[in-house]
Amino acid sequence: PDGALVAVGRSGDLVRVSVVARPPGAGALPFEVRHEAFAFAEETVGTVP
Repeated sequence: PDGALVAVGRSGDLVRVSVVARPPGAGALPFEVRHEAFAFAEETVGTVP
């Protein structure tokens, strides 16, 4: 949504994306929605250590 804060970080073989946003819609709701997702970095998928 407009105004969302998106952060991307890396921890070893993992990429982390976090998003913080106010819910869309009429009226100002008194909270934010937050979520994080983790995934293997593209260059590490299918590699043998």
